This record gives sequence, structure tokens and C-alpha cells, in this order.
Amino acid sequence: MKKILNLLTAGGVLAAAVTTASAETTSSPRWPQFRGPNAAGVSPARDLPVEFGPATNLLWKTAVPPGHSSPCVWGDNIFLTAFADKKRLVVLCAGRDDGRIRWERDVPAERIENVHPRSGSPASATPATDGERVYVFFGSVGVVCFDFQGREVWKHALGPFTYTLGWGAASSPIVYGDSVIQNCDHDGESFLLALDKRPGNEKWRTPRPNADAGYATPILWDIGGQTQLIVAGSGRVIAYDADTGKELWHIEQPKSFVATTPVASPQLLFTAGVDWSVAVSDFRSSEKPREKPTWDMLFTNHDGNRDGKVSREEIPRMKPEAFERIDTNHDGFMTREELDADFYRQQQQPPPPQPQTEPAPSTTTPTGNVLMAIRPGSHGDVTATHVAWRVPGQAPYVPSPLVYGDYVYLVKTGGIVSCFEAATGKQVWRERLGASGDYSASPVAADGKLFLVSETGKVSVLAAGPKFQLLHQSPIGERCLATPAIAAGRLYLRTEKHLFSFGRAPGK
Repeated sequence: MKKILNLLTAGGVLAAAVTTASAETTSSPRWPQFRGPNAAGVSPARDLPVEFGPATNLLWKTAVPPGHSSPCVWGDNIFLTAFADKKRLVVLCAGRDDGRIRWERDVPAERIENVHPRSGSPASATPATDGERVYVFFGSVGVVCFDFQGREVWKHALGPFTYTLGWGAASSPIVYGDSVIQNCDHDGESFLLALDKRPGNEKWRTPRPNADAGYATPILWDIGGQTQLIVAGSGRVIAYDADTGKELWHIEQPKSFVATTPVASPQLLFTAGVDWSVAVSDFRSSEKPREKPTWDMLFTNHDGNRDGKVSREEIPRMKPEAFERIDTNHDGFMTREELDADFYRQQQQPPPPQPQTEPAPSTTTPTGNVLMAIRPGSHGDVTATHVAWRVPGQAPYVPSPLVYGDYVYLVKTGGIVSCFEAATGKQVWRERLGASGDYSASPVAADGKLFLVSETGKVSVLAAGPKFQLLHQSPIGERCLATPAIAAGRLYLRTEKHLFSFGRAPGK
């Protein structure tokens, strides 16, 4: 019943997806949950174009209500959740071939949860489907099941939930066998839940007493014939028996805040978390945004030749690392546009740590910001025995890691992309994209390419592999926090206002 798909075999480490039905064909495209099969972010699709944009390889564009959930694709159906008119929770189904909205259904809520005004949404969790029904999770309601014609089948109420930092509920449901699994980490009594996908009743519920608010989607890891359910929570990574919810093992990750979803290969499990202070600073800095400076005084004092730019030589007392952070196109000058962009980045998140030269994998107990690889096996607390390697100080805040071939890729605020050897944790390269600013969408991959989307809506396409190679950058022109979906040679991108389908037109 359970099947492992080895999506790539480029050497020793394989990107795998554990699912009941994850194979994709042209006639039955499938991206059935957040980040596709098993949240791996990898598609077997071929012949994806490199260039994307409003006038380039655009197949269709459909207006949709706002929301941060990602497209969920099965056959000719694309499912989304949204928060319409700033008051209605809705589920949408669009046609994959033409983008037309086939149906839209309201999900009534007694009270809409409070969320961060800029980075949160009451519709953040991505739908999941088994090909017959679609399952959605709203923190304001619980888990709701619809059939493909838009008829509500059942509703399982959950909550209310408490989020001290105001991000709201964002962990997405997954389908495993006859179960719909939902993680509910919040600043209250956190728990992991399995629902019978037919009637919607509880099969098991496992308390998570040490888990504060977290946003990772659970994944499956097939080890020695046993399917383990992996939940990366704030402070601890835990494996459960997917059939019973019983805890199998855990790894301590003190001081960590987890918004990223783990990813697995048959050999290793990869997780990433940042320090709690980053999340707290992010929230506090965004409660009362500062007024944007005009920079007039800076240019009056330092732009000696009055060319509208400030060079390193014109501002010698500025720290080199600060200048480099602002000078995103690396031309040796700071412009007003770059200063404005840096200001808005600071309002969202503290500046990223400076690059390290091939940081040696660490085996010490992790604290805060860390990318970590975990070996399978054993039971109980395996913190001291089953961590294969750790890389401190480079984990992204929101975008999840991507394992593709032999490498692990990360993207983080500032457009910083890093590549590590999956087997060893050795840094292969670290570069800054021309697409700076914040990143919430997780990277995805297909056809030997990586696709990264900034919050400003710029799509960067990179060649996968041990050499950094930027193939193309395309501005979409709309704010984007949702992770793209890939199916049957097309890339589906959900922005603040639209759902886009990009791909090669028939016959081209």
C-alpha cells in the first residue's frame, strides 16, 4: 500500500516521497499536498521552461482571494484555501487546464483567529487530497472534508488555538493510508491528531506537552518497513508510529523556533530551525513599523560627487558587511532603492548572518539556528547518538530545506542561497541572488532546476548541482508568500491576487 518513489538518483542520496499514490503521469498530474509528495518539493515533471513572467510562458492567470496556502493539484483540479473579503474562509477548485473557478465553498467560523497583519493569514494551511476528497485545515474551524464536486462530507472541529506571536495556524494536513493527520502545535495544549478520512472521527490523538507554537507540516519516513511520522517542533524533533501515534524517538533542539518542514531521504532526515529570539524580534519589530527614512541626510553628507549613489570610499566608517548587505547587486554602490529595500527587510527580520567559509559540521548539542541531518533507527532520546551532522547559523526562517540529488539547498532572507553536501553537511557554495528581500515560499525542484520565489514576486531559476548557476530571474509583479506547485510540466504560482499557470504552450 505504501510506496517509496525515488525521484532522483543522482548519486548516493535520494530525494524520496512516501505516499499511497504519488506517481505522476501526463494524464494524471499530482501535487497532492504542501510541497507535493511527502512535502519533498520535488517533481518528476520535465520540459519546464526557464523563463516565467506576465508575458512569458504564461498559460493562464485567474483572480483568487488572498491567502497563503499553496496550490494542491490532482488531475485537472487545483485546490486552494483563501480568506475572502477579510471575513470569509473559503475553499476553491480551479481547472488545471484553463484556470476557471469550478466551485467556491464557504467554511463558516464563529470567530476568525487573529493573525500577523502582514505575514499571517487565516488561510495558510495547504489542502491535501487522496484523489477522491480534499481535506483542508483552518485554525478558526478545524479539519473539513469536501468531495471533488465541492460538497462538504464532514467537519471535525478543533481549537481554539493560542499563538502568542500572532502568526496563526499554518501546519498543513497530510493523508496517510486511511488517515488524515494534522499537527496542532500552539501556545496551549499542543497535540498531533489522526482522523479517519471516511467519517472524520478521531483514530488517535497524541499530546505534545513540550511543543510551543510551530508551523511545520508532518512528513512520513519509511524505515525498516515501519512508517514513521516526523514532526519538527519548536524545541524538539519527534518521530511517531504513523499508525498509532506512539512516540518512537526524539532529538532535542533547545531554543529553536520551527516554521520549516523537514525533508527526508532513505538515508537521512533534514530539519532546520532558527533561534526563538529571531521570531520574537520579528514579531516585535512588526507591531509598530517605523516610518521609512528619506535618506536625504545620508546622501547630502556622503555622496561627494553627487551621482545619486554612495560608494564604499564615500562612507568609509560603515562596516563592510553592512555595505555588502545593502549593495545587493554588488556594483560597489548603495542607491536609495537598495537602502529602501534593506529598510523593509529590517522591519520583517533581523539581517542574516554573514557567510561562513565551508563551516565544519558540528556534533555539539544544537541551540537555536541550525540545519541538522538525522540518521534513522533507535528509540528514546537520540540527541547524542543519531545526529549525522549539524551546520549552525545558516538555517532559514520560513522556507523549508530542499533535498535534490546529492545536495541540500536553503534560501533565506536577503536572497541568500546555500548548497550543502547531503551526506556530510559540507558547504558547497553560498551566493546572494539579485532577488533580495524576504522569502516565505519554500524552494521546489524539477527537471534539474531549482525554483525560488521572493515575497516581492521574483522567480529565480537555478541549475541544480555543485556549481552556482543562475539561469533566469522573472518578476511576476505581485507579492507572493505561497510555495509553488509543479505538475505535468507546469509551474503553478499563487500570489496575493492571482493563481498563475506557467509552462510551454502546446506545440512549442
